[in-house]
Amino acid sequence: MKRKEESQYISSGVLIGASTITGYFISVDVPEVPVGEDIKATIDFYAINPGALYWSTFLIADSPGLGLTKLLDKARELGQEGGRIKTYNLGKMPDKSIAISFFIFAHDDAGYDWDWSEYLTWMNGYPIEITYLNSAYRFLSPGEPPPPPPEEVVFSGVITRVEPTEFTYGEPIDLSIDFKAYCESLYYQIRGWETVFEAKLNGLIDSDAQSHYGRNGSRTGGTLHFGVATKNLTGTLTLWGRGLALPPAIWKKLHEIDLTIRVTGVPEPPPNGEEPEPPPTLCTIDADCPEGYVCVDGVCVKEKKFPWLPAALIGGGAIIAIAAISKPKK
Repeated sequence: MKRKEESQYISSGVLIGASTITGYFISVDVPEVPVGEDIKATIDFYAINPGALYWSTFLIADSPGLGLTKLLDKARELGQEGGRIKTYNLGKMPDKSIAISFFIFAHDDAGYDWDWSEYLTWMNGYPIEITYLNSAYRFLSPGEPPPPPPEEVVFSGVITRVEPTEFTYGEPIDLSIDFKAYCESLYYQIRGWETVFEAKLNGLIDSDAQSHYGRNGSRTGGTLHFGVATKNLTGTLTLWGRGLALPPAIWKKLHEIDLTIRVTGVPEPPPNGEEPEPPPTLCTIDADCPEGYVCVDGVCVKEKKFPWLPAALIGGGAIIAIAAISKPKK
């Protein structure tokens, strides 16, 4: 079936009008794709050369952002109607927005070879031998990649340094941690992903999280705190990773190591079996200290309570006694 009736040019198979080529785009579909994926354009166009039996059409794509000036299609048209629906690969999507121009040209001669100098002449506004029919323009930005399947391993990582692992009694336990972590999913490289390193030592837990974009999520100098060193600690240090998405992706264990913290200089317990005096605790105000301690010069010390009331009573009694003894007899 003809897409467009042109019966005014034909009567009983005899040409009765002048031959003029016309045409237009019916549709130009160029979906957004992620960076690095193929850009595909599905184009539907129609052209008519009334009374012609054998002629040619040309489809051009021009995009400075892609570095593309390309003859997408050249067809020898049989009969007065031409055109087609077809999908073309325009190349890889760059990491920026681009514009793409599409042009239809035609020529009465089916043997005409496409001439780029003709195209440049037309772009500069000068007349040319071929016939320009129509144009379409599309603007494209990088699309969001699809999320990876849940079972696909897209994160990897390894803990490379934990220091120090030995402390003196009374020192604050501050661990400095380095790790390397990578994300192989373009989806999460764009949307973001995060890592957490978590230490569990003798029931104590501390962790630190950080968000990343791009492939590399490595980190140096991450810090965990475990209070004041009073005894040896043992446990694990684990590196986790997940993508930032809605709903949130599941945490994946990237690396885990056994961790032992040694504490030196622990005092011997007193002979009476009582607990040794705890190490000093750093403070700013009294509220930073445990019960029974006060903050003095940035360190928690045991509060010394002076028995003011009993002393006052004892002192007052002594003064009264002395006064009674020294009173002269009448």
